[in-house]
Amino acid sequence: RALCAAVDLLLLDEPTAGLDPEASAALYQTLLQLNRAGVTLISVSHDLSGALANATHVLHLDHHSGWFGTAAQYRADFEQKGATPL
Repeated sequence: RALCAAVDLLLLDEPTAGLDPEASAALYQTLLQLNRAGVTLISVSHDLSGALANATHVLHLDHHSGWFGTAAQYRADFEQKGATPL
């Protein structure tokens, strides 16, 4: 479900909620094509594995802290701690 669409920006709230794995993969491919065409995508998601596989940057918020950086940094930070992100 898109909250707001403009020429250069697309805001998404749980875009893969309710989708089966094939439909989720197809949606992520479409979003990747949009991004490559110059559209900035901002997505809120609990699908962490899908989001990390397709994101360039991550803003992770929880009740007590926050984290911002590249998706690669995010994965490395949690792997280094021996933890799984959320």
